[in-house]
Amino acid sequence: MSANSDSAIQGGGLFRPVLCTLLSFLLMGGDSPALQLAASQSGARDRADWEIVRTIGTEKQIVVEARVPDSPSSATRSYRGSLRSWEPDGLVLQLRNGREVKISKSLVQRVSVLEKGSRAKGAAIGAAAGFGIGMVVGVCAFDTLDKHGSTSEKIGLGTLFGVVWGGIGALIGRAAAGTRSTTVYQAR
Repeated sequence: MSANSDSAIQGGGLFRPVLCTLLSFLLMGGDSPALQLAASQSGARDRADWEIVRTIGTEKQIVVEARVPDSPSSATRSYRGSLRSWEPDGLVLQLRNGREVKISKSLVQRVSVLEKGSRAKGAAIGAAAGFGIGMVVGVCAFDTLDKHGSTSEKIGLGTLFGVVWGGIGALIGRAAAGTRSTTVYQAR
């Protein structure tokens, strides 16, 4: 080992590279191509299977995106309501205003199920992510600013950054945890 690496380990200089690496992994999130490839090969269901629409049930809110018939362009229209009935060649949707609309399967482009998100869960996830990112950024920033401070001072300032960023993350997570849409059918 060189003298620089010995002093880095003894002086607490190992925290900065480890925390900066952690920050880069947090910022990458689920957008890693390797993670997306693994998810696509893990037996994900076929979204072009019309039979899956039958299993939705009448109590859930859905959005059906369908092509407009006799339209020269590829214009689509969205219908929001609950599934009244399913047939192999189409579906009947009860809209929020009580009207029923029959939509042919040949026109359906996408069917999505709407689910309410938990605002408390969103706030908790946002707070945890914000705290983690704030802690790492704080420790890394104060490590570069003051080479003579102790490790506990740097961690304390990093924790302060984490608390502030955690509060911001909780607010963002709470606001973002509204209605979620999950696509269950998509025409090929």
